[in-house]
This record gives sequence, C-alpha cells and structure tokens, in this order.
Amino acid sequence: MAKFTKEDAKVMSILDVAQSLGMELKQNSSQEWYWVEHDSFKINTRKNRFDWYSRDIHGDVINLVETIKEVDYKQAMHYLRTGEFPKIELNQQPKEPFRYVLGRFEQPFIEARDYLKEVRGLSDDTINFFGQAGVLAQANKKSPDDYLEPVVVFKNLDKQGNIIGASLQGIVPN
Repeated sequence: MAKFTKEDAKVMSILDVAQSLGMELKQNSSQEWYWVEHDSFKINTRKNRFDWYSRDIHGDVINLVETIKEVDYKQAMHYLRTGEFPKIELNQQPKEPFRYVLGRFEQPFIEARDYLKEVRGLSDDTINFFGQAGVLAQANKKSPDDYLEPVVVFKNLDKQGNIIGASLQGIVPN
C-alpha cells in the first residue's frame, strides 16, 4: 500500500470530504458553496479551501476535518486515508475518593470573612448562613515555593454532611 501523504490529502475534493463529514451544503456560485448550518462557512472548490468567516478559521481539506470533527492532525489524516476515525480506547481509571487534607491547616475565619464581605460584597447574613452550614472555612495552602497562602475553602458536602470536594479562593492578591 502506497504511503498517504499530506499532499495526497490536500488534493482530495474538499466538497466531497465536507459531504462525507455530514455537512449539508448549498451552492452559491459555480465555485462557492456554503454550509446550511453556518452561512458564514464557505467552500471554494476552485482553490479547494474553506473560510469560516464568523470564527476567522480558514484552511485546506486537512484543516476542514480537524475543525469540523475537532480532531488532531493525525486523526484527520487517518480519516482522509480510510474514511473512518480511529477507535480510541478509554482507559478508565477508578476514581479515588476525595480526601480533604486542609482540615489541619484551617485558621480562624477572620481574613476570609473580611474578603467575602469587603471584596466580594456578601452580607454578614449570607456569610453566617454558609458558615453555619459548614461549607466555608479559612485555611493556609502551601504553594510550590513553600509560601503559605490564606485561602477561603468552599466545601462540597454530600447529603450526609461528608466533604466530597472543595474549591479554594486566594484571599491575598499575588
């Protein structure tokens, strides 16, 4: 089997490839077609190129496959050579349960309260409500350069009140 090159792909009819991708096209003129789904998407059969004006995307047959199917160059070339996309085997790793490790680094809720009230504009009632619900905390997070940064911890709880996730927001601008 002869090697399928980039040049081989570029001389394929862009109109045929677009139709094989399921694009419904209408003819504008002798050499221009547009995609019914996006009228700013034009195909020029004389140049064998496309222009998607609303997204400022332009290209050849390979770029067309990459753009429409959101695949990389290698997958686009495989499609142009075989008419099929390669099968991707998903290796599903079992998800480890969330471990909340900031508990021992929690601090009094002073800087976090000031941040939420003064910077974010939350009322005392709102802060108190979520604080009493157990979903707010202040902790020190260690950065890669060993700097301890105060953060607001927004805890995600399950129905039993167990912490199943958390989101951090820095308090002090870097």
